[in-house]
Amino acid sequence: NANTMPARGLERVDVLRDGASSIYGSDAVAGVVNFIVDNRYVGNDIEAQVGITEIGSGADRRITLTHGGYYFDEKLHWITTLDAYDRDPLESSDVGGDSNKLSKAPYGFDSTSGPFFDRNVSSQYPRFTIAGVSGTRYMVPTADGAIVRNTPQPDRTDPIEGQAYFDMNEGYSLPSTTRFNWFNQVDYKLNDSVTLFGEGLLYYAKSTMERPPVAYSSTADIPIVISASNPNNPFGSDVTLLNYRFVDNGNERAEVETMAYRLVAGARGNFSDAWNWETAATYSRNGTHDISQNAIRESAMRAAIASGAYNPFGYTFSGTGTGAQPAALDPNDQDVIDTFSQHFRQTGRDILTTVDARVTGELFDTWAGAVQLAAGGEYRFEDYALYRPQFHGMNYENDAGLDPENNDFVQASPVDNIFDDRTVTAGFLETIIPLAAPENELLGLYSLSIGASLRYEHYDDFGSTTNPKFTMDWRPIREVMIRGSYNEGFRAPNLAMMNYSRETVASYSDPYRQGLSGGESSPRLQTSGALGELGPETSKGVTAGIVVDIPWVEGLRFSVDYFQIKMDNVIATPNASQIRNDDAALLRAATAAALAAGQSIDQIDLGSGTDSYAGNPNVVRAAVTDADREAFAAYNSNPANANNRLATVGALVNTLTPFANADKQEVAGYDFNITYNMPAFDWGKVSFSTDWTYLDKFTQTGGLSGVSSVLLGADGNTRLRGSAAL
Repeated sequence: NANTMPARGLERVDVLRDGASSIYGSDAVAGVVNFIVDNRYVGNDIEAQVGITEIGSGADRRITLTHGGYYFDEKLHWITTLDAYDRDPLESSDVGGDSNKLSKAPYGFDSTSGPFFDRNVSSQYPRFTIAGVSGTRYMVPTADGAIVRNTPQPDRTDPIEGQAYFDMNEGYSLPSTTRFNWFNQVDYKLNDSVTLFGEGLLYYAKSTMERPPVAYSSTADIPIVISASNPNNPFGSDVTLLNYRFVDNGNERAEVETMAYRLVAGARGNFSDAWNWETAATYSRNGTHDISQNAIRESAMRAAIASGAYNPFGYTFSGTGTGAQPAALDPNDQDVIDTFSQHFRQTGRDILTTVDARVTGELFDTWAGAVQLAAGGEYRFEDYALYRPQFHGMNYENDAGLDPENNDFVQASPVDNIFDDRTVTAGFLETIIPLAAPENELLGLYSLSIGASLRYEHYDDFGSTTNPKFTMDWRPIREVMIRGSYNEGFRAPNLAMMNYSRETVASYSDPYRQGLSGGESSPRLQTSGALGELGPETSKGVTAGIVVDIPWVEGLRFSVDYFQIKMDNVIATPNASQIRNDDAALLRAATAAALAAGQSIDQIDLGSGTDSYAGNPNVVRAAVTDADREAFAAYNSNPANANNRLATVGALVNTLTPFANADKQEVAGYDFNITYNMPAFDWGKVSFSTDWTYLDKFTQTGGLSGVSSVLLGADGNTRLRGSAAL
């Protein structure tokens, strides 16, 4: 979390552009960012910022205090920064008004059944089926109330009937946020050879996110059946709710509090003029508490509906049987809602303890300078926990008769508590060997050095890995440096990734059934996390570049670096939308093949809900029902669909997006930098820098098709991006 780093009091931020696993550890596949605190800063600094937005909400405020000075006869240096930040929520309604973004969607994506029509079928107007009666019943708003009908579906574009689709612009686009960060660093000169140092960090953050009210879907939750004897059921038979949103319970409000602290104690010194040493111990702890208000306790909600205390229809009815129609509004009492509107809680904890030691020095002198060596070791202990109380994560064994393998909150995934830890030990060596120096006065060899480093790591849960790195720096003349490197890396999956699997409820449509009942955007399950064994990722990287100091403009420098990183066994989750689109393509292909073989459209069995399912294996569908057969028969009988007939499948229930070592990735491109440090003025210094990255290649092999796919231009992977600072 970069927000836990000090915002001011920094001497510099070093960015190592090439892989650094051989020195900094296995995770440093693409480089390292080092925050270097200014341990010589003296003075006081106050900085205040206020930001406003042109749309109204989302204003923010920030104040940062910095103090640095020497104490105890200048033996001790102390620098401290206190940073406070506060941001108002960014209201969703301010961002784009109504959720219907069709007017902003490009041609071809402006269908009312497409993703830019961001209204959801789960609303306060329920959809349901009546036992023994075919078809889905829709409660449809009208100018003076509501009606129940079985066809057609509510008109998405009608200003009144469209209210049957919930406007997902309720709540916040960005949460309200408050953060405090207090950082301290001390250096105490014990004597001429030894300096003691320490760091202390305290971080607190609270964010509040407001989301649309909790929605229920029979495809994502245990179906709610309203018995024929229920006083709110006028239809004479059992009614099964398909979709409903608890709008009268209010928006869901999630509050997340995070408290983190880090303590560092260490010492550094020298054995001689040529050899230095350093050792330190670090302990950090990060805890997060997540509380969702207005969550729905499922068993209590079902009891309220079964008793007739809560009326999901929101109306009384006139008439009985299939001809029953809404008569008058019947709002639910808040006292009844309060019986099942509860807080959903979860708590996470992450602890990291490290002890390290290293020595650096000069081995021996050569004609071009001293050969330098660094060696060190590290011990690291990681501890991770994720805890939910009983009924929030899992029901476990209970006296309420609830499924121990499920939980008791609508839209919340059943997740077992996680407690796991690992130990990592490591050792590294690095050397830099000079081959030419200016005093050698060699033509075309103003300076030349090569470097090599090696790091060994042992994970108690993954085994061992050894990663080398080789570098070369060559200056043909003083103003030009040519550099290159080769490195190998290793990244073990973190403890959360290895242990966590969850089912979430997301609103998405079914591409195969688009235009049919059950194809529209609706709450459905999506399962992610570690659904199988995970192994480590490995990588190989090369860089080559040039740095030029412009000789006739003092302080002006530019650099160009080429980079290429190839990764194997990349841990990735398949894109859920791509999975569903691939599922639709496979089903259409299977249908076309069956038709070509002479089968009639109503006899084609695509294995929905079985192990022989013809679609994508990461899509879970229910078995085909009579309602499904009727919907597909109506679609296929339409002459407009004669060339695009669809075989019957069941409702889309779940999309599986598991972590897996399934992919290979290759990324290549160029980094550009221009820096100009102007000559110092009496009143201060002025510097300008700009950094740009151009991605020439970003491909992934694996995923759905097993062939190479281009990731450029998708999911924020822009070809060119940059920044400038003055």
